[in-house]
Amino acid sequence: MMESYIGWILLVPPIAVLLMPWASRLGGWAANTLAVVAAGLPLVFTLRLIPAAGSGLTYELFGAHFALDGVSLLFLVVVNAVAFACMVYATSYVAHLGGRGKFFALLLVMVFGLNAMLLTRDLFSLYLFLEVASIASYVLVAFGLEQDGIESAVKYLLLSAVATSLVLVGILLVYMTAGTLEFAPLAAALAGAGGPVPGLLLLAAALFIAGFGLKAAVMPFHAWLPDAHPSAPAPISAMLSGVVIKVAGVYALVRVFFGILPEIGEVRTVFLALGTLSMIAGAVLAYFQRDFKRMLAYSSISQIGYILIGLGLGNLLGLVGALFHVFNHALFKSLLFLNSGAVQYRLGTRDIEQMGGLETRMPVTGATSVFGTLSIAGVPPFNGFWSKLFIIMGALAAGQAAIATLAILVSVFTLGYFLIIQRKVFFGHLNEKWRDIREAPAAMSLAVILLAAACLLTGVFFHSVTRGIVEPAAVILLGGK
Repeated sequence: MMESYIGWILLVPPIAVLLMPWASRLGGWAANTLAVVAAGLPLVFTLRLIPAAGSGLTYELFGAHFALDGVSLLFLVVVNAVAFACMVYATSYVAHLGGRGKFFALLLVMVFGLNAMLLTRDLFSLYLFLEVASIASYVLVAFGLEQDGIESAVKYLLLSAVATSLVLVGILLVYMTAGTLEFAPLAAALAGAGGPVPGLLLLAAALFIAGFGLKAAVMPFHAWLPDAHPSAPAPISAMLSGVVIKVAGVYALVRVFFGILPEIGEVRTVFLALGTLSMIAGAVLAYFQRDFKRMLAYSSISQIGYILIGLGLGNLLGLVGALFHVFNHALFKSLLFLNSGAVQYRLGTRDIEQMGGLETRMPVTGATSVFGTLSIAGVPPFNGFWSKLFIIMGALAAGQAAIATLAILVSVFTLGYFLIIQRKVFFGHLNEKWRDIREAPAAMSLAVILLAAACLLTGVFFHSVTRGIVEPAAVILLGGK
């Protein structure tokens, strides 16, 4: 019975894609309903699977083999929770873009690709489903058909093609070494080889770090992100930052380096170095932005740095912090991107210097943005505080006091520049040309209220979240059952 949930998680989005032209002909209400149901059902099935995460569930679909463990479950919750919120938001937002059915269909294709990537059991299928999600995201970045969106989508496509090539060569090198690409036999074959790590595997490791690092927008592989985020429609910006860079980058790195390749000590050092660089430089660059969404894009790079540091520490505290921050960042950064989209939806601009006093006209957007600001800065009791605390404690336990200190300082700096943004956008004097604007439509407001509530509740009840889905995943990464 529980195995069938895996099948439905995979099948519901493509079935909805096939039905979307028919629903669109019935009217916008039918397309909206189908899209929300198709995004909501995989989330329901994912939550139903939480008690079975450690039971080794497998499922065969059209000859392909899929399986669930604690790591894939955690990322499935992230993907489908954010996708549901973004789909609810999009039912109102997409009205000004046109092509409602096409937008929903592409978003569902992206969700299918990400879910399948998380559930597949071999390295080539992971790559294949990643590309399915990526192709949909390229089109969605340019969906508004504005010049900057098309240019950003082309840049995203070209740099992703480079990442794809690097990953594909890495997969080839792994196959040449082990003769298989299935996760379990591959890990066993490489672990049983003994002796020094073969040169081909070291080269493959370097290619995977560069390729998946580019997908995750880790510095210095981040060039596509600051352009793609501002140009994309708001729900897609939220999906890119909240979900895609986590699954396409972080999950892939986790699977390869903690589940397949033998331990390479230098890899953790690389993770710590790239994570520290991303954490600091992303925050500094975010501070100097006038474009609301571009600022959020750079702050995503900074937050990915925290995650990479946690992975690089390699101890239980660091891994719990990294995985919990994957979960938390998906919530608060999606919230912030959707709110920036609501502001742009009403004002027609992303220029922070033209805003001010919007809390009186957009109270829901303003209030939920405060929740997002406190979460990303790591202010208790919001969720970001706990994941950053675990990472800092992990750094201290590993003897990395300098990294722990930097993590604290960057959090304080993050709080500072986000409070400045909050003041410039929502507080202060209302610009006269905005005196007639209204709050975002109901569906958009509902989506951000749900995400804001999640940011608070997962902070207040952090122990339940970490014990339920985060710690089991971290134990698997450390070699447990």
